[in-house]
Amino acid sequence: MSSQRDFAATGAGSPDVTATPREPIAIVGMACRLPGAANPTEFWELLLRGENTVSSGLPARHDLDWSETAALVGNRELNRWGGFLDGVEEFDADFFGISQKEATCMDPAQRLILEVAWEAVEDSGTPVSRLAGTRTGVYAGFALMSEYWEMLLESQAADLYSIVGAGLHSTAAGRLSYLLDLRGPSLAVDAACATSLLAVHLACQSIRSGESEMALVCGANLQLRPSYTAAFARSRLMSPTAACKFGDSSADGFVRSEGVLAVFLKPLSRAVADGDRVYASILGSGVSNDGRSSRSLVAPSAAGQVDALRIAYRDAGVSPRDLDYVEAHGTGTPAGDREELIALGQVLGDGRPSDEPCLVGSSKSNVGHTETVAGLTGLVKTALALRDGTIPRTLHVQQPHPLLTDSSLRLVDTNVPWPERGGRRLAGVNSLGLSATNVHVVLADGPTTAGRGTPARDTSGRVGGGFLLPLSACSPQALRDLSRAYVDRVASAHNASELSDICYSAGARRNHHDQRAFVLGADREQLLVRLRDLWLADPPGTVDAEPGDTTVERPPVAFVFPADGGHWIGKGRALTFGHDAFAAAVEECDRAVQRELGHSVVNLMCGDEPPSGTPLDQMALWMLQVGLAAVWRDWGIEPDRLIGHGPGEIAAATVAGALTIAEAAALICRCAQMSGTARQRAAMASRLVDELTGAGPTRGGIPEHRAVLARLAGDTGLDAGHWTVTGASEPERTWFVEISPHPTVAVDGTGVGSLRLGRPESTVLLESLGRAYLAGCSPRWDRVYRGSRYVTVPTYPWQRKRYWLDGWPIRDRGSERPGRPTGSPVGRPPPVPGRRVPGTRRRRRAWPVRWRNRGRRGRRRAVPPPRPVPRTAPRCCCAARRRPANPAPCSGREATRGGRSARRGPRRAGCCAVRSLPSGRPRGRCRPPRSRTPPRS
Repeated sequence: MSSQRDFAATGAGSPDVTATPREPIAIVGMACRLPGAANPTEFWELLLRGENTVSSGLPARHDLDWSETAALVGNRELNRWGGFLDGVEEFDADFFGISQKEATCMDPAQRLILEVAWEAVEDSGTPVSRLAGTRTGVYAGFALMSEYWEMLLESQAADLYSIVGAGLHSTAAGRLSYLLDLRGPSLAVDAACATSLLAVHLACQSIRSGESEMALVCGANLQLRPSYTAAFARSRLMSPTAACKFGDSSADGFVRSEGVLAVFLKPLSRAVADGDRVYASILGSGVSNDGRSSRSLVAPSAAGQVDALRIAYRDAGVSPRDLDYVEAHGTGTPAGDREELIALGQVLGDGRPSDEPCLVGSSKSNVGHTETVAGLTGLVKTALALRDGTIPRTLHVQQPHPLLTDSSLRLVDTNVPWPERGGRRLAGVNSLGLSATNVHVVLADGPTTAGRGTPARDTSGRVGGGFLLPLSACSPQALRDLSRAYVDRVASAHNASELSDICYSAGARRNHHDQRAFVLGADREQLLVRLRDLWLADPPGTVDAEPGDTTVERPPVAFVFPADGGHWIGKGRALTFGHDAFAAAVEECDRAVQRELGHSVVNLMCGDEPPSGTPLDQMALWMLQVGLAAVWRDWGIEPDRLIGHGPGEIAAATVAGALTIAEAAALICRCAQMSGTARQRAAMASRLVDELTGAGPTRGGIPEHRAVLARLAGDTGLDAGHWTVTGASEPERTWFVEISPHPTVAVDGTGVGSLRLGRPESTVLLESLGRAYLAGCSPRWDRVYRGSRYVTVPTYPWQRKRYWLDGWPIRDRGSERPGRPTGSPVGRPPPVPGRRVPGTRRRRRAWPVRWRNRGRRGRRRAVPPPRPVPRTAPRCCCAARRRPANPAPCSGREATRGGRSARRGPRRAGCCAVRSLPSGRPRGRCRPPRSRTPPRS
């Protein structure tokens, strides 16, 4: 036995891992709830300020007797200290489609994980809906038994809701996979305090093996009762001074803290290709267990930690001597700090120059020991430090630990810039569990060029157009809260490029919900004014910040090409020089016209002089219509049908693909040279289109409709009334887009124009695009803002409500088992998170059981009472049953109102339940009054 212990202690038993460097795994999204920090930005600011958020006030949920815990530690005030989260009893159940009862039966840790995981995906710039159906893995870290489950049992609330919501750790990962429709591995991980970093290790392995495309790693640690704190206090692990003093010679234990964190991972090559912002990249990781190298199961061992460190650096293909910083586990216990510093010094100090010590620190000095999610807490801190190039200081250090004297390690006791050694930044994160599991992860800084695409011609309408900022939420109040958050974000922009990045990120990198609005402004000041109007409006909305209908599905889109519209001087000039798709379409049309006429028309269209004569005017109109249609389609607004009249039919046939550009150019030149009235030219254009396209199926993929939708009113009847399409045989929700220089079609609020006389072209187009977005269309924001990059924008503003056991029992409208209410973990699928929750069937009310004897043997059966009848509904006097709404009683009969029974008055002889069928024939027959008078009740 002694020989085995000596063999393990020397570290010679480490596996001979010869792993080669593999593709790094990028950390593209992060979210957290930590004491004093609601998101990673606040956490980083807290670290830089050197704050200690271990507080002396317990939340209201801790209205319990902690005196035993305080007495065990020897500090009567200890029960007042810890790292706590605010509002753990609150949750936005409506957003996820979860009923009131199910939300109350869910462990607050599960509820918070749903919100934080959603924020982590949003922080990555990935619309959550795009993950549906992908092989995205979910790794949820839970270590301690659910204290909320104990509370449910004591409240006699144990049922399938509570088992799924709090009795099983695995359902946290399963629920997340179910709600987001993730098809990769989904499991709960438990390795005590090493849990969350072990989950990161497993997620990286799954991605590298091809088992998962991406991975979502999350975890939660809450203190709902003092039972675990009392157990740790009995073991003398709690600090009497209420501080985690890692690296200090007077370290005396740790302080328990709460935390909920999540990170979103994907291969680095894919992150760069997707234009994601990369916080840091994971080069490799290693896991080991102390085995019997320690004094006991729970005693730390330097030998076991050495194994994990060596495995991790071999896996990463990195020499330990090149490491710049290590985020230590650093709980502040005397034995734990000693063994960890020995292991780090042994591995990282081998061959390291004496003037380049490895920096070491721990975030537990700021926020306390988050236990289950301690590894994720250190990972988030280190990733932020790699991105920012600054290492925050470790607090509570008066006298450094003796092992740090003349060592290759140096404790960071003040904020320092990242050491510059002529290469990439390298860091390690250490996490040690009470079960003797050791995990180490090796990180490097992310590529600085990730996230910005190749610059292209400006297509956002900034040439006199401004910036279109789309916003959406699930309720009017959430929309107001989101606009308030964007006020701060837009105010932080310093130039037009940053404004473009913000608008691009809000459009292309976010899910879009039912309640929609857009804000249009020429510069930052106009955006801020209109955002404040949207924030303070009730209901939200102004002229340029307008709310839309609660529409989820995209409406059918019809492009309308009128025969006229008036071509004004310079129409299309700004688009020709400001939009690639418009310029390419117009240039192609102009080349085709040059082959027909021998000269260019685009110069006349965009010039300062009006086109001379009707022929050139019609050619310019055709070219402008084809170019505008190209802009709309480039922005992602694809037509489902095309409507054309006269020369507009030629443009419609061109866009539909029924005519080539060359054929259309020849046709428009022939039509332009004809003389006659507008009606005659329109008829000739229709005949020519018939000749070229033929009577068979069109070559294009878009149905084309002629002017049968409008009533021709004669030669001079080409005004707005002539073009009114409200009586057209189109679907009710069709959204019309008029393709013309100026609106001539009255669409009664069901469409938009493309350009307008006297207004900048880009401004009108952007405003029309915003209104199409309100109608339910999904623009291609990456094309609207080409060349822009993803930047951090506000995450979803949760509308939380309290779900706690103080209101138990809860009368839920769902059924008795989870799966019937929307959003439950089994049964019919819920709506997509973020959409309106449909109503559920009301459960039948419980009624007092009345027994009726049946048979000689005294068997009894339950007899239900009559169905309740609304007070305003008529009731038949001859049967205790519900009458239909607004019945038509027979003549000569009396129908009682207010649900009063016929048994309560001698004047009610009888009535009948008659309902008219669609044919007008009455349904049912009159029943004669009963022969006997029922007894009064």
